[in-house]
Amino acid sequence: MKKIYLLLIALMTLCTAITFSSCSDDEPFSTASIDDYPRILDPTFPDRANGQLAVFESINRNDTLDMKVTVTPADYTKVTYFLDGTKVSDSTEYKASLEAGTYTVKIIAAITKTGKQTDREGYIIVKPLDGDPYSQAVGSERIIAPGSPARLYGRNLSTVKSLKIGGTTVDKVTYGEESGQEYLDYVVPESLAAGTYRVSLITAKAQYGAETVTATKEALAVSGFNRANASSTWIIKGINLDRMASITIADKTITSFTVQSTTELAFICPAFANGDYKISGKTKDGHDLEFYASAGNTTTSTVTISSETTLWEGHHYVNWSLKDGDPNKTFNEISKNQFDSFKPGSILRIYYTLNTTDTYHQMETTSGWWNNLPGTDKIDLSADGVKEITITQDMIDKVNSEDGFLIVGYGFYVNRVTIQ
Repeated sequence: MKKIYLLLIALMTLCTAITFSSCSDDEPFSTASIDDYPRILDPTFPDRANGQLAVFESINRNDTLDMKVTVTPADYTKVTYFLDGTKVSDSTEYKASLEAGTYTVKIIAAITKTGKQTDREGYIIVKPLDGDPYSQAVGSERIIAPGSPARLYGRNLSTVKSLKIGGTTVDKVTYGEESGQEYLDYVVPESLAAGTYRVSLITAKAQYGAETVTATKEALAVSGFNRANASSTWIIKGINLDRMASITIADKTITSFTVQSTTELAFICPAFANGDYKISGKTKDGHDLEFYASAGNTTTSTVTISSETTLWEGHHYVNWSLKDGDPNKTFNEISKNQFDSFKPGSILRIYYTLNTTDTYHQMETTSGWWNNLPGTDKIDLSADGVKEITITQDMIDKVNSEDGFLIVGYGFYVNRVTIQ
C-alpha cells in the first residue's frame, strides 16, 4: 500500500512539472524575433464598411488627438504615422491639435530588415465647437480651378476675413447668404498646383478648419449637362470650360458655342426627340471632358432631352425644426400664381440632394397651410433623387384656397424644380 501511495505522489509531481513547463513555453511572444510577422496589438481599428474606411476616433476641436500603438515584435518593429498621406511621426506615439475636419490616419508597422509590414487605417473626425466658423462640402464646389472664382458654404462665416488653401493665403473673400445658406466667394490663386489641399478660415482672432478642396486644370462639367430642351439654349456650368473644343450628343458634335468662359458653355441643343442620349466632350488639347458625380467623375454621361421647363434652380436647405421666419424652415420659391398656371396632367419634378450630416431625411409637398396636397404624403428619402408629382385640379384648387405651395421636411436641399 505504501508503494502505491509513493507512486501516486511521484506521478502527480511529474504532471505538475509538465504543466509548468508547458505554460512557460506558451508565454505570449516569448519567441518573437526579427523573422516574425509584425502585428499591431492596440489600438483596434473598425472594419471597413462596403470597402469604405470607418471612423476610428471622434474628438472636439479643442481636444488633443492622443494615439499610442502597441506592436510585436517590439524590439524590431518600426511604427510610422501618416495623416492625410503625409508622414507625421516615427514613434509609437502621436499627439496633435487639429483644426475641425475629417482626416485619414494610417499606421504602418514594419520590420525594415525583412520588408514585412502591416497597417491600419481609418478616419479621425474633429468636430467644430458651437459658434465656430465652419465650412463643409455640399457638392461640386470643392473642385476648383486655379485663377477661377469659387465658393464655400458653411455657418458662422460672417467674421471670416481670409482663407488659407494649403500654404497659400487668399486675402479677399466675400460673404453672402442665399436662401438661408451662408457662403464665401473667393478667387482661387493662379499659382495653385493641381492637388488636394486643406482649407482654413481666418478671422481677426483665430483660425478654423474647413475640410479640403481639390484643384484641377482639367475641364469639368458640374451642372446643366444631364437635362436639356430640344432646339433651345443649353447651358452647361463647370470649371476650365474655356478649354473645350467640342461637345458630342449621340451622333451630333457641336463645335460652335454662343457663350464660352471658364465657368460656362452655352449652345443650341440639337432637335432631338424626347429621350436619353450619351454625352461626351473633348478639350482643345485632346483631353476628355469630365462630368461631376458624387460617386466619382466620369468621361461620359447621360442627358435627358425633354420639354421640361425649369421653374427654380439653386441650393435651398429644408429643415422644418427651425424657428418660424427662418428661410430654411420651408421651400416657398414657387408662387401661387405659377402653380395656378399649371395644367392638370403636367409633371412637377423636385430635384434634391441629402444633407448627410442630418439624422433623417423626409419630404412633403403641402399648401401654404401645411396641409398635404391631394394624393401626396410624407416620403422618406434615402439617397439623392427626384420626386415627381402629377398635377391635378384638386391640387391647384388647394394651393389657391390655402395660400400657396410649400416643400417641407427635414435633411435635404432642393436644387431644381421643373414642370413638364
